[in-house]
Amino acid sequence: MKIEIQQGRSLRESLRRLKDERTSVARREFVERLASAVIQETKSTNPVRTGRSRAGWVAPGPAGEDGGSEGSFTVSHTSQATEVSMTNSVPYVVFLEYGTSKTAPVAMVRKSLSRVAGRIASLFELR
Repeated sequence: MKIEIQQGRSLRESLRRLKDERTSVARREFVERLASAVIQETKSTNPVRTGRSRAGWVAPGPAGEDGGSEGSFTVSHTSQATEVSMTNSVPYVVFLEYGTSKTAPVAMVRKSLSRVAGRIASLFELR
């Protein structure tokens, strides 16, 4: 007995498209979880006197959710990449991050990126 199975071009194309779509969604979700972890870590290490600079770190979600009128969080997606941009526009946040001639740097963003980078493997979800 001989059995022969051939897959048509449309089946191959459908399977490839399904794989690409699932990869794109998984990548987007992973990058957003990673960015959210960086923001939460940054907020937790941001020094607080008035709370203004901490409020400028906006987490993903509905606009204004974290009261971050001086911050922004944007995500853009293409079929090949997901790009995240986080901005804190509080004028003195750069001095907190890098310090001045009279104050030591807090380095909350650099420390947060380093800490989260060390936990990247735990952010993957295998299904």
